[in-house]
Amino acid sequence: MRSNRILLVEDHPDVRPMLEQMLSGEGYRVDVAATALQAASLLEASCYDLVLTDGVLPDGDGVAIADQAKAQDTPVLILTGYGPRFHRDDFERHEFVTKPVRTADLLAAVARKLAAAR
Repeated sequence: MRSNRILLVEDHPDVRPMLEQMLSGEGYRVDVAATALQAASLLEASCYDLVLTDGVLPDGDGVAIADQAKAQDTPVLILTGYGPRFHRDDFERHEFVTKPVRTADLLAAVARKLAAAR
């Protein structure tokens, strides 16, 4: 059973529980934030093995969360369907996964990021 702790940042009320269940079902411990502000607060208060953040949030974007996590040496995956909204340097600093994504592909990306951080 995995014990890695993941911060899931997703604002969509239908997608958030689906992703949380998928990650928890794989044995990950998952904390959830629906906004950039909530995510920033959780990042300040706790340590995570990975941050999986939506690219577009109601009060910001996933890049700001990714930058905060990276400053704490926490690996990040940005999950988004809005690729053209981001700058080229965002793609150079962070790894993006494009929505829609198959469950197996997302879980493989999460496992790969966690393994690379060890």
